[in-house]
Amino acid sequence: MTSRKSEAIPDVESQPLLLQDEDDDHDNKKKKRQTNITQDTTIKSSIGKKIVVILLFIIIFSLIYDVSARPPEERVFIRPDMASKFLLWVQDNPYWGLGAFLWVIAICVVLLIPIGTPLTLGCGYIYKGVYGWTLGLAVATLVSMAGSALGA
Repeated sequence: MTSRKSEAIPDVESQPLLLQDEDDDHDNKKKKRQTNITQDTTIKSSIGKKIVVILLFIIIFSLIYDVSARPPEERVFIRPDMASKFLLWVQDNPYWGLGAFLWVIAICVVLLIPIGTPLTLGCGYIYKGVYGWTLGLAVATLVSMAGSALGA
């Protein structure tokens, strides 16, 4: 009878190993899923980066072509009189000009257009006339610095 009891009782030591093997399989499957998700995300982000780089290349190439291959009167993007027209508009609209200066300087910084210095000097000249020496130069300095910081 003792032999029947020993046959009826399962081997307890082998069962935890089976559970551990099942847990290992579950962990391995989870790791594989995480790896696949990470690879998919990496692929998507690399495609996005390639699209951004291509768009930036097209924009920069277009700007360089516009400046170097066309006469100043026929330019599409950067014309020689853009800064002076903008400064005249700001002189006529000093309050809207603050925000406009801020955004134009920020965009010029982002696009690497070397128009920041003339705009900053023009801003100082215009706001000196509108607000006086002290307040005008302080406003111009703050707007120029804020625009540069926004563009950076």
